[in-house]
Amino acid sequence: MTHRVREALLWAGAALGTLCLGWTFVMAAFGLTPLVFTSGSMSPAIAAGDLAFARTIDADDIRTGDVVSVVNAEGVRITHRVVEAEPWEHGATLTLKGDANAAPDVEPYAVTSVERVAFAVPRAGYVINAAASPAGTFAAGLLVALALAVAFGRRPGPREPADDAEPRQGGSRARGTITVGAALLAVAAVSMTTTVQPTRAAFTDPAAATTGTFGAHTVASQSAPSCTANTVTLGEDTVTLRWNQVDPRYVYAWELRPNGSTTVVQSGTVGAGVAQGAQVSVTVGPAGTSNGNYNIVVTARPSTSTSWAAATTTTTPVRRFTTALFWNNMGCGHA
Repeated sequence: MTHRVREALLWAGAALGTLCLGWTFVMAAFGLTPLVFTSGSMSPAIAAGDLAFARTIDADDIRTGDVVSVVNAEGVRITHRVVEAEPWEHGATLTLKGDANAAPDVEPYAVTSVERVAFAVPRAGYVINAAASPAGTFAAGLLVALALAVAFGRRPGPREPADDAEPRQGGSRARGTITVGAALLAVAAVSMTTTVQPTRAAFTDPAAATTGTFGAHTVASQSAPSCTANTVTLGEDTVTLRWNQVDPRYVYAWELRPNGSTTVVQSGTVGAGVAQGAQVSVTVGPAGTSNGNYNIVVTARPSTSTSWAAATTTTTPVRRFTTALFWNNMGCGHA
């Protein structure tokens, strides 16, 4: 291989390795998270394929109009603009909306901190995605392997043209530099592509419902209910479960089941007409039960559908017991 080709591989490996390490250093030094937008509901401000850079801020610093990145109930990263921020003791509940969407996101986001977008580079996400793709990874590996082959390959023999031969000291230095460049490229390229987070600027496609509009989304589950025992001096004790309304168009189907069984002993629906963030509650007594451990399972669903429901439910342990006065009672927790 000629001296010029060796030099070209030397500089390619060293330059790319330095570039990747520089990327990783800047991300860490400035606390930036790179986000590749995979959809276009934030256009025209941020289009699909753009690369944005976000910095983590506390909930107290969130302002209406900020573009923030959060993870929804399905574990998917969503990056939209803040249209409302309602503070609470340890954070804020955010209402987000994509610039290209007709309606805000259905799911509210309760956060203590978020990643706020600082700036975006148009179309740069396509480059990052290409580098992180199997083909990009293969190309980087091939370049590293080629650089290492040049570094440790056969030295020019006596039959090769003299003008292609390298001085012994220069060849040793070139091989060492190529080796370092290849190592930098191998380590840093992996680091660069694994720190980039894909994010959706998800579209909302409203569809008519009796009490408002729904987007194409998975119904969000409510938070884990609190349980309070209601003690009655002469009578049967009951338990009350409470949680906050996720969406005013939701209701909550609840079922009382024996622990370890899917048999339904009691059931009902609550939450109709309750405003977002307001308290929803259900009180359960011992009727139809025998002493033992039970679970109250709560599932969120739209008020207009019995089949469209949240993928996850909440389960609250309760128990039924009899007092010395032969009153049948319900209490929080298992015995």
